[in-house]
Amino acid sequence: MREYMMNLGVVMMLIALANILLPEGGLKKFASLAMGFMLITAALSFLPRDLGEISFSAESFEVDEEEIETARAQYRAEILKEHRKNLEKKIEENMRHGSKAFVELREDGEILSVTLRLRGDESGAVLYIINTLNVPRERIKLSYDEN
Repeated sequence: MREYMMNLGVVMMLIALANILLPEGGLKKFASLAMGFMLITAALSFLPRDLGEISFSAESFEVDEEEIETARAQYRAEILKEHRKNLEKKIEENMRHGSKAFVELREDGEILSVTLRLRGDESGAVLYIINTLNVPRERIKLSYDEN
């Protein structure tokens, strides 16, 4: 990898030097375009032919597998939290009386239950949950708010 970076650095310096020496004008634009293609070609030609040599494992980044799994778990938890918030927001957009929705999710994101704290008739929201979110009626819990 070090050799690749050195070769690429040399090519970039030569292109920069040529760019400085070229006179201003229309020719410089075409030469800059050609040098850009040369740089891309050089970058690709110095890459190893067998990309199996490039390793993106935890060991190559000196990271513990346990740290990676912890990060994955935190990422999954954040995704589920955002998913739950978005579902609750969408449900509440279909409510007219300021009612609240609370969604419970499984780890894979499937809706386990939806609890609606109702302040009035929210049959439209219930239909939205059943028809759009494909949640069976048995998983929808209704409670009536006193206020």
